[in-house]
Amino acid sequence: MAETNINKEFDDYRVLLAQEKEKHSGAVTVGSIALNADPFTVGHRFIVEKAAGESDALYVFVVEGEKPLLPWDERVELAAKALGDLKNVTVLKSGRFVAPTLRAPGYFDETAAAEVAIDTCLDVRLFVKHIIPTLGVNARFVGTEPASPILTQYNRAMKAILTRNNVKFVEHERFAHNGKPVSATVVRDLIKAKNSAEIKELVPETVYAYLTQKFGL
Repeated sequence: MAETNINKEFDDYRVLLAQEKEKHSGAVTVGSIALNADPFTVGHRFIVEKAAGESDALYVFVVEGEKPLLPWDERVELAAKALGDLKNVTVLKSGRFVAPTLRAPGYFDETAAAEVAIDTCLDVRLFVKHIIPTLGVNARFVGTEPASPILTQYNRAMKAILTRNNVKFVEHERFAHNGKPVSATVVRDLIKAKNSAEIKELVPETVYAYLTQKFGL
C-alpha cells in the first residue's frame, strides 16, 4: 500500500469526515467503533449503546470485511437503521483508514491459534494519522473477544498504540444470549441452517426482516 496512494484516497475520504466533524463541533468525547456487521446483531447494538452513553458523538465505522455474506452498502444501511434512534451516533463506511486488518485473511477465523500473528500496526497507524486529527476522535471502543485469540491479540495491540497517542481505549464485555456471546458468525451459521427462530433472537427487528426476505427464512 504505497503512501502516495493512501494520501490520494484519503483526500476524497477526508471531505466526508470534515463534514461530519462540523456537525459535532461541540463534542468533548468523540468516540469511534469499527464493526464488520455481517450481519448486524443485538451484540453490535449492545456495544454501540455502551459507547454512545460514554460519548458526546460516536462514529460507527462499518468495515469492508473478508468475503462478506452481505454487501458493504447493505451492511452500512442495516447498521444505520438499527442505530437510528441513537441521536449522537453516525454510521460511516470505514475507507481504508480505520480497520484494514479486519479484512486480512484469517481475521474472522475464530479457531485460529493464539500464536498466529496479524499486523495491527499498519491499521492503527493509519487511524492515528488520518482519523484522529480529521474527526477529533479521542476514544475507541471495542468488545471483548473471549472465543478468538486473533481478535484478543488485535485489541491488545490496538490498546498499546492508541493509549500512546492519547486516545482512550475502552473494552466492554461482549453481550451474551442464553449464556453464550452473540456473534455475527453464529448468525451466519443459523442463516445457512434456515433457523429463523434463533436468528430472530440475535438480531434487531429491522435486520431480521431484511434477512427473512433476502434468504427466504
